[in-house]
Amino acid sequence: ASYDGDGNDDRSIGGAGFAPQLVWIKRGDNSPALWRTSSVGGDLSLKFGNSVAGDDLIQAIEIDGFQIGGSDPVNKKNRTYHYLTLRDGGP
Repeated sequence: ASYDGDGNDDRSIGGAGFAPQLVWIKRGDNSPALWRTSSVGGDLSLKFGNSVAGDDLIQAIEIDGFQIGGSDPVNKKNRTYHYLTLRDGGP
């Protein structure tokens, strides 16, 4: 799935139909992908590679999706972002 960035903080991206256990976001250019699991606390997201965790990115897991901050790696105005939400399908 995808969304267009608008630069607004505390923006909910819904429609997953469940509370994800993992969210992955990648802007449609050469920027690095970001991810967050439901076990990550606070306002932190993780980056692939050797980068440290950052805030104001994937801010929270929500009942029907996730919340993003206003920072460029997840919500730059007029940019397209692709995302994947996953959960355990067990009983």
